[in-house]
Amino acid sequence: MPIPHKRVYLYLLQEFPQPAISTAWLLANYEGVEEILGLNPEEHFEEYGDELEKRVLHSRFSDIMQAGTGFPNRIGSTMVHTIIEGPIVLELIHITDVGVSAFSLERTRQDRDQALYLQLLALARAGRTITKEGLLDLKRALPEYPRGVLKLILSDGHTEIQAVEYKRLPFKLGKTKIGLKVRLEQVPIIGGVAYLEPGNLTVLGGGAPGREAEHFARLREELGERMQEELRVAQAENVNPRALFSSNSRDRMVGEE
Repeated sequence: MPIPHKRVYLYLLQEFPQPAISTAWLLANYEGVEEILGLNPEEHFEEYGDELEKRVLHSRFSDIMQAGTGFPNRIGSTMVHTIIEGPIVLELIHITDVGVSAFSLERTRQDRDQALYLQLLALARAGRTITKEGLLDLKRALPEYPRGVLKLILSDGHTEIQAVEYKRLPFKLGKTKIGLKVRLEQVPIIGGVAYLEPGNLTVLGGGAPGREAEHFARLREELGERMQEELRVAQAENVNPRALFSSNSRDRMVGEE
C-alpha cells in the first residue's frame, strides 16, 4: 500500500532511519492526527510532523517497528566485533550499575521503596490525594543510587543489545526515564556489547507505557542473582563483598572484622 503524505514520510525517515516504522502504524497515525487534531500535512507540516515524531518517541518500539530492520539477529553474540555505523534509534528498556555491589544497590532500592511507602501512607492518613506530577516530585526526592558504571539494555523493538558506558553518560539509575529513545552512531561492538560515550549517543527523549514496571521487576530479579554470585565469589576469596568492587588494599579480610 502506498504511503500518503510523502513529505511527512521522508521527514520521519530522516528522524528515524533505523529501524523502520511499520506501515500499519504510520497509516493509523496519519489518520489519527488529521481526524483528532485537525492537522492537515499540507497546511500544517511542522505541527503535523512534530506530532507524529512525539508519538514515535512515546511508543513501545515492539509495537511500531518492523522486525529485521534494526539490529542483525546475532548482534549480541560474544563473537561479534564490529561497529554500528548508524544512525539507529533505539529504546532504553533497562538500566543497572555494574560498577557497584548489588548489595549496595539492593539496600538503596529498599530504602527508596520504604521512603515512598511512608510518604504515600502519610498522605492517605491525612485524607489527601496525589497527582501524577506530585508522585513524580516524591520520586525525585528519594535516596539516590550509588554511581559506578552503568549497563544499559537497548532495543530496536525486536532485538536487544547490552551496552556499557565507556565514558560517563547523562543517565542515572532511578532517575532516567525508562522507555526513552536514543540515537547511536559509530558505536563499537566488542564481544556483543556496545561501548557508549557522549560522542556516539544522542538522547531524544520520550517514554513508553509499561516500561518502568518491567524495568523494576527486572532490576529486582537481577540484583537477587548478582548478590548470590557476589557472595559466592567473596566467600571463595575470603573477602568482604564490598572489596570485590574496590582496588583499595585497606579493604579488610572477612576474618579481620
